Amino acid sequence: MTDQITSASLAARLARVERTLDAVLEHLGLEAVEEAGIGLVPYEQEALDLAAAGKAIEAIKLIREATGLGLAEAKDRLEELQRMV
Repeated sequence: MTDQITSASLAARLARVERTLDAVLEHLGLEAVEEAGIGLVPYEQEALDLAAAGKAIEAIKLIREATGLGLAEAKDRLEELQRMV
């Protein structure tokens, strides 16, 4: 028997992955949001809005509180988000 991948099996696997991701997001109290074609969680959109309003420090603080990242990592994440949109 060969390990040939069919479009039906890929579709089934993708559906399982999506259900799993939805369950993880629900467990974490997060909801994926589609913004500019990219999936953002609410705190990311809020951080982008703060940064756009000239409140980068507040945006970094929000990212740190939401993720547990350190200062440098949260700043890097904000910069990454800004490049994505």
